[in-house]
Amino acid sequence: GTGNGPQLASDGAIATAPTTLPTNSSEEIYDLNNTVLKYYSEGQRYILSYEDPMKTYNYLKANYGPTTVDFVDRPHGKYLFKQDYGYIWGDFSFDYDYDTHEYLIYDGAGLKQAVRFDDANNAVVVRDFVNSQESGVYEYSQPLAAYVLYPQNYTIKPHILTLVRNTIFNGDSDIGAQYEVEDGHGVIYEVALYPEKEAEARPNLPAMWYKMTNENDPSEWTAFTYDKATNVFAMYGNDGATILNYAKRWFTDANHIENHLTDTPLNGAMDGVYERTSSGEYYSGYSTIFNYITDGLFNFMHYVKKF
Repeated sequence: GTGNGPQLASDGAIATAPTTLPTNSSEEIYDLNNTVLKYYSEGQRYILSYEDPMKTYNYLKANYGPTTVDFVDRPHGKYLFKQDYGYIWGDFSFDYDYDTHEYLIYDGAGLKQAVRFDDANNAVVVRDFVNSQESGVYEYSQPLAAYVLYPQNYTIKPHILTLVRNTIFNGDSDIGAQYEVEDGHGVIYEVALYPEKEAEARPNLPAMWYKMTNENDPSEWTAFTYDKATNVFAMYGNDGATILNYAKRWFTDANHIENHLTDTPLNGAMDGVYERTSSGEYYSGYSTIFNYITDGLFNFMHYVKKF
């Protein structure tokens, strides 16, 4: 290093990255624990930050992860009425109100209805919280072999009827109880506890990393950890929602980067030595390393305090 520090643009970002390896640490003027380093590369402004990878992990999961709501994340009751086999009506979750003897039945969106079997009158009483048209007393119709609400002609689904016919629910002691749905299909339903959501283990990522991000396009980023003893960079990027440690690399001199792919290569990177060309790009066979990455690494080596 020259000891002169970086050349800054008018906005305070580093205008041009060094092209030599540092010879001392006197220029380590950025402590990324409490600031970020901004730099230009090919006309774009980038941010070099030191942060918890979970910030990126959660962002990717929200933006690129599965769009369906996980089954166990939906509003639900304590118990599940589930099929042993076959698929006729679908499983549902429920609670039981011991004061009113109502089954509180959930659909995918939340609490749907309170249902009680009126044994004395052979009827089903429904309070529907979503569609009041479905609330009322469902009477047994011999011709339809179903409980029907007139005049709307709504009926009670056979698998719900199978559960609510048990006017007294005994809580946890009924777990494992099996019932055959009386609709001619012979489907068996069973009472179970609704599955608990397991706490998600922290993914296999470092505790902290350095991250280079395009200020105008956060989807363009690369992160790394740095081993002070060996000067080796472990490189991270993403494929959709998945973060990959795709390579380990180090500078053998200012013009050469040795690159070793991990089990999960990314971006067409290659094993071997990348050499700096006259344009400033590091090139190996058919593969180049993006300039913003090498500019970021040079800025890091010269100007950032190493932890």
